[in-house]
Amino acid sequence: MFNKIKCFKWNENGIKLIKEGKYEEAIEFFDKILKINQKHKWAWYNKGLALLNLGRHDEALEYFDKALKIDPEDVDALNNKGRSLSGLRKPEEAIKYHKKALKIDPNNKGAAAGMGIAFTAMEKPEEAMKWYEKFMMDK
Repeated sequence: MFNKIKCFKWNENGIKLIKEGKYEEAIEFFDKILKINQKHKWAWYNKGLALLNLGRHDEALEYFDKALKIDPEDVDALNNKGRSLSGLRKPEEAIKYHKKALKIDPNNKGAAAGMGIAFTAMEKPEEAMKWYEKFMMDK
């Protein structure tokens, strides 16, 4: 029980640091959790998010994949895996993950924006605009 509480507090501290833009510091908290509990989906996901924000897309993919092994339908992990793939200039692959996220949550604005970014990178402005408009809609 003590480890569960400790992990919860470390995860909360890490999230707070991400919100403050202190990504390297946040990673330290998520690493502490993963030393204790390899099945802590949020530690895998949040470390991936911190790495994504640092522009370390290859590493971020690794962590989103581990979160998705625990919960294959985690919309945020699917979407951010797509964002990482876009960051690696792999828009076709990114689209696959944004589509999976949208299949689970059709109104997910992050996934819609990700689709727009991917289609922009593929130089398909009409398709990109469709997704940007979906992103801008109030739903």
